[in-house]
Amino acid sequence: MPPAPALLPLLAALPCLGVLVFCSATWWRFWRAVDPAHRQRLHQLSLGRVPSLGAAAFASSLLVQAAAVALYPAFLARGLWLRPPQADPGPQAGPPVLFVHGYMHTASAWLPFSAWFRAAGYRDLHALTYHSLRDDFPAIVARVEAEVRRLDAARPGRGVVLVGHSLGGLAIRQFLNTSPLAGRVLAAATLGAPHQGSALAGLAMSPLGRSLGFRGPLVRTVEAADRPPRVPCLSLSSPMDNIVLPREGLRILAPGWREAETAPVCHLGMVFHRPTAAMVLDFLDESLRARGAPRGGAGAQAPRRR
Repeated sequence: MPPAPALLPLLAALPCLGVLVFCSATWWRFWRAVDPAHRQRLHQLSLGRVPSLGAAAFASSLLVQAAAVALYPAFLARGLWLRPPQADPGPQAGPPVLFVHGYMHTASAWLPFSAWFRAAGYRDLHALTYHSLRDDFPAIVARVEAEVRRLDAARPGRGVVLVGHSLGGLAIRQFLNTSPLAGRVLAAATLGAPHQGSALAGLAMSPLGRSLGFRGPLVRTVEAADRPPRVPCLSLSSPMDNIVLPREGLRILAPGWREAETAPVCHLGMVFHRPTAAMVLDFLDESLRARGAPRGGAGAQAPRRR
């Protein structure tokens, strides 16, 4: 039986209310976790206008969270904006790029990045979707390994580029630590990965999310497997990350990784932020050039930082 017309506005308002409550709670925890050194850093970034920076970050988090909810089902039609592994566009499209999303998202989180990567000449794009409420961390790492194996078999000798957001970045790190296929990777970049976990993990809706506690058993398991990566690796973090708390959770203690700070955008905002995509593309171009690997179509324009 369809809902009564009077209930439709209420049903439509529920997702909006959920986004508002979620963002309000995470930003409240963010400001409680800011220590004096980080507050000074925010003061520098905002030219002394920290309240304005905070208001802008809160507003942007509402927008990107709403956009993520709206785009969520797009992973069902990812064949329209990603390339099936069996459809080989040839070396001129650059190496295959595998995107790995974060907790409670799907491949649809990479819609903006896929457009910016394609504009920069990377046209062999792929993304996996895992089940955040059902899968555990080893299963996600195994999914990454399976996708790398499939892409490597379909494009022999070209290698694979890995890009992960949040939990997806941590899974990429563990794949590089433990998989015999790690040598097939050309370069890897993580965005807002909880390398040391997050104090907000206890609020998660599943055992997978709750396993990401700050300095918890999962983090220690990953650190115990750490080894210097055999490929260029970049870890990006934002000074306004409202999910990985405290900020120390974003730091990677593993040797051999390059760390860099993005503009002050919220956690989810990183995958909707063109300058962040440009940082990843600059890193990939530099890394692939050093390895003598193809970097994508000639004449492509990388996203400019704004």
